[in-house]
Amino acid sequence: FIGTFPLLIILPVLKPKIVYISIPYIETLPTAYLVARLIDAKIVIDVRDPLEYWPSWTKGFTRKFFGFLTLLDYILMRKSDLVLAVTPGLIRLLAQQGIVAHLVMNGADTQIFRPYPRSEVRRKLGLNDDAIVLVFSGRLGGYYDAIPLLHGIARLSNALKKKVVLLLVGGFGDASYASKFVRIAKELHLSSNIKVLQPILDARTLAEVLSAANAGVVTHVTSELYDPAIPVKFYEYLACGLPVIALSRRGSELWRLIEKWGVGFACEQHDLDCITRALEKIFDESTMESIRANALRVRL
Repeated sequence: FIGTFPLLIILPVLKPKIVYISIPYIETLPTAYLVARLIDAKIVIDVRDPLEYWPSWTKGFTRKFFGFLTLLDYILMRKSDLVLAVTPGLIRLLAQQGIVAHLVMNGADTQIFRPYPRSEVRRKLGLNDDAIVLVFSGRLGGYYDAIPLLHGIARLSNALKKKVVLLLVGGFGDASYASKFVRIAKELHLSSNIKVLQPILDARTLAEVLSAANAGVVTHVTSELYDPAIPVKFYEYLACGLPVIALSRRGSELWRLIEKWGVGFACEQHDLDCITRALEKIFDESTMESIRANALRVRL
């Protein structure tokens, strides 16, 4: 987490017995591996996302550079003392590269991420008690695309649509995507249905805000390379007792868990009928009560 070049100074000074390297950031591993070997430390690598994603979204020399780093990282993983991965899909992906990895699934701190009184938080946020709040935690743009969700909301009846609030906690990480999102929301007459909050760094505050929602949203990741990955926000939603609406690829790890645990709805991004049906079910209290019970059962 502290960057590549500072590792050259910090690790020799601290001389840890174990160097723990968390990936998705592939550029850190070679430096950390080299220094760890020089100070005779054990190397533990924690894989949270597929390495191949980084070369896939770049071009030219940068793509070749990331491709080289990916190959180098796989070589170093084979020589490391322990490799961990957070989903069975990532375990299988690493096995294809001749790497034996051990499953340690992701999660959320249930002492912090838990249901908080909804009405109290809504008052602080200026949200009506009868609103149907869909929350997305993180920055939209890049590989997270919520525009299909806008089209699904637009297809609801006027009586239902006027109750929906899409609460974006973190805003946008991509200026061009933000402009496109705002333009489409305006065209669909949904601008008043969207509320944007700045990123929330305090975990307790974030958990309280999530608790104000009726459902948590995991937006479509625009690359099939992410099929083996599950974002941490999914576990945070469940820990707060939220059903999940996920725009995901059929057969992905996220889709599989949602169906297995019965904690929400999974739709492919182009299936607007599925998205609309999922949104309509958010208004069915008996359905939501059953799903909330499943979510709270999972958090235990």
